[in-house]
Amino acid sequence: MDLNIKLIQETFELVTPRAEEFANRFYANLFQDYPAAQPLFDASQLDKQKRLLVASLVQVVHNLENPEFLGEYLGRMGERHHTYGATEEHFEWVGLTLLKTLKDMFGDAWTREINHQWAMAFDVIAALMNEGMNRAKTKVVPLRKAEVEKEPATPFRITLPREVTEQLDQLARKYVQQAVQDYFEQATQKELKQVLGPGVQDILKKVS
Repeated sequence: MDLNIKLIQETFELVTPRAEEFANRFYANLFQDYPAAQPLFDASQLDKQKRLLVASLVQVVHNLENPEFLGEYLGRMGERHHTYGATEEHFEWVGLTLLKTLKDMFGDAWTREINHQWAMAFDVIAALMNEGMNRAKTKVVPLRKAEVEKEPATPFRITLPREVTEQLDQLARKYVQQAVQDYFEQATQKELKQVLGPGVQDILKKVS
C-alpha cells in the first residue's frame, strides 16, 4: 500500500493547534511506557525538547512530497542522534509512542487506516534517520591535537659540494687575516700619534 501523504498532512493539521498538548502527552506516554528512555533526556531542557519535537514533525509532514529535502534533513538528524547515544530500539519506542499519542488525541476519530498510514510514515522517518546514524558510525573522527604524538622537529640542513665549502673556507680565512692586519695597523698608528709630538709626525709624513 502506498503512503497516503494527503491523509497524513490532513490529520496532522488537526494536531498542530494543540501542539503543546501533543508534546506533553507524547513525553508522558514515552516515560510511562519506556522508563529507560527518561535518563536519555535532560530534565532542565525538556521544554525545549518538546518544541523541537513539534518543529521536526512540522518539517517532515510538510515535506513528505520532497524526498530530497527529507532525506537530507532526517539524515542529519540521525547523525546528531548518534552522538546522543540513540539506537534503533529507541526509534521503535518513539514510533509506538507517536501512534499512541495521536490515538489519544483523536479519540474515536482515529481509524485503522489513519493508524496504518502514520505507521508507514514513521517507518520512512526511522529508515532515513537510521541511514544518517550509520553514516555517523563509519565517519573517521580526527584525533585531538593533544592525542597526536609529536615528533621532534628535524633541523633544516643544506649540504654543499666539497669544492664550494673549501672556497668559502679560504675566503673566510682571507677576510679574517685582512681584518686582523687592518686592526693592528690602525692601533699602531694611533699609539704613534699619542707618543710622538705633532712636529715629528709632520717630518715622518714628509719622509714617507
